[in-house]
Amino acid sequence: MRHIGATTLALTILAAASGALAQPGVGRPVHLEGHWSGTQPDKGVIGVITVSTDGKEKRSFGVTALQAMEPEEEGMHVLEPSSLQPTTVLLRGDEAMIRRFMTASPDDKVVTSGVYQPDSGNFILTSVGVAARTGKSSTGS
Repeated sequence: MRHIGATTLALTILAAASGALAQPGVGRPVHLEGHWSGTQPDKGVIGVITVSTDGKEKRSFGVTALQAMEPEEEGMHVLEPSSLQPTTVLLRGDEAMIRRFMTASPDDKVVTSGVYQPDSGNFILTSVGVAARTGKSSTGS
């Protein structure tokens, strides 16, 4: 009986966690890498997203790596609910991190972590790193 009780408890916790992820406004941790000039195939771009801070000014960002957790998933479909709709990501979080992301040069590699909320398109930044081609980097958490 104890084994059945423990299994039931584990399944209840798992179901509650899965339900929380499906709720509107609840996000999932995401790791995103890319370049502002990343629309070029020779830079290893797997897809292009539109990035904005205010919903008005929009810029194209070439994604070179994209991984989500809870559940684990890789690839552009993490941000794209449908291939028929273009993805617009709204940057949120610390202003210094948003500025670092938005002001990276076209040749810089941008590496970010954050929480993506698919219902609103918000990407709440928790970390932004910018690495120049020379290997120098600037990171902020």
